[in-house]
Amino acid sequence: MLQSISKWVLSGCCIIYGLYLLTLAFQYADFSVPAEPIMSEIYKTRAILLLPLSIAFIAIGAIFFVILRQKDPSLINIQRNSGKESEERILVETWKNFCSSKEKPGEEHRSFWAYEALDRLCDEEPERGLAITIAICDSTEDEFVLANVAAGPLEDLLARHGNRVVDQLESWARQEIKHRRVLASVWKNSIDDKIWERVSKMTQGAESY
Repeated sequence: MLQSISKWVLSGCCIIYGLYLLTLAFQYADFSVPAEPIMSEIYKTRAILLLPLSIAFIAIGAIFFVILRQKDPSLINIQRNSGKESEERILVETWKNFCSSKEKPGEEHRSFWAYEALDRLCDEEPERGLAITIAICDSTEDEFVLANVAAGPLEDLLARHGNRVVDQLESWARQEIKHRRVLASVWKNSIDDKIWERVSKMTQGAESY
């Protein structure tokens, strides 16, 4: 990993140094600065020398960057994944805060964005929406929050994308009684009959919240 980071740093340094030389070249190319003709020629010569040198450094750094990205994308993937995990943790905590807040829930609530974000994921990216919904359940013992998960995102997922999430929910339900209690708190509403039949089998004997 350290060797990989060193290569990325070297690539960046080449590009930065190339940009620095390019800046100097443009400064020397400004012939209006020196008043003496001799100095103008000296500055022109420096500009002519620095211009291709700066382009060479930028090109080397850019080529090196492209090669590294193709051969060793691990660093970029780590950064993306860690950023994504951080966003999901924030969403989990903010959703719980919105749900358990003593303030009246609504669009004016400072954490309402989390409600909207999870609802959108449940609609457009059900697998990710389910992962966050499960993360919320696994991170709290607050029965009020768990009941709201059941009546909110979990019910929405089963109604909108039952066929895509029901298998994972069956595995999840087998893990512990709390999971089955959350599922037992879901209302059928518009959930497909076949999906609801499977949910009912998962929750046999479980008390709802």
